[in-house]
Amino acid sequence: HLCNFYSVKTMQLRSKSRIGPKADRYVGYAQICSQGYEWCFATDFRDVFFQADPFSSVLNGYELILAEEFAGQTIGGCKYNSEWIRSCWGDMFLKEIAYNSPICSGTIMGSPKGFVSLRDRMLEEMSRTSKITGCTARDQGHLNYLYFANRLGVKTLLQPRGKGIVNTVGYIPRGSISNYLNSDGLVLDDNGSISAVIHQYDRFPELKNLVAPVAISS
Repeated sequence: HLCNFYSVKTMQLRSKSRIGPKADRYVGYAQICSQGYEWCFATDFRDVFFQADPFSSVLNGYELILAEEFAGQTIGGCKYNSEWIRSCWGDMFLKEIAYNSPICSGTIMGSPKGFVSLRDRMLEEMSRTSKITGCTARDQGHLNYLYFANRLGVKTLLQPRGKGIVNTVGYIPRGSISNYLNSDGLVLDDNGSISAVIHQYDRFPELKNLVAPVAISS
């Protein structure tokens, strides 16, 4: 119903990977973005809303733009992200990158070249790790590995939370989200400007209340 109301076009993938949905999405990204677009924004659906145009602040010179999560959360300090890395690429690699904040795979800005390279590298690595006993990584684990191992194959910009196109709020401490809102309840970047894209908003009642009137009216 929501897709129909906003005239969102849905379609089936023309081709799929042999790995499953965690890889199929990257096949789809490359397919769609290669149809004459300059930039594409791949995003989760359920827990994302827009406050401004995400394409208005794209920086030239990159093929992929990725979003970090909250700086207070590290890969090593998250039981999910750390286990994805440890189980597939080992304790040594986890130790090397543990102090970094996780890169979120739910929102990715890219050029056609960027999404083709991302598809190829993700499918190649997912195929390899599928043969590793005990490997539990979802696509986010693979994206973090490829970025920190410098294996994405194209020039990539990693934007910290609050300083880029996407404000991924999920790990912001509960009870402190009001510190990141303006008087109208809109989510702000660290410089006080309105964030273009908000991800993982549904973990906070304040943000759910912000979005609810729009969803209900549709």
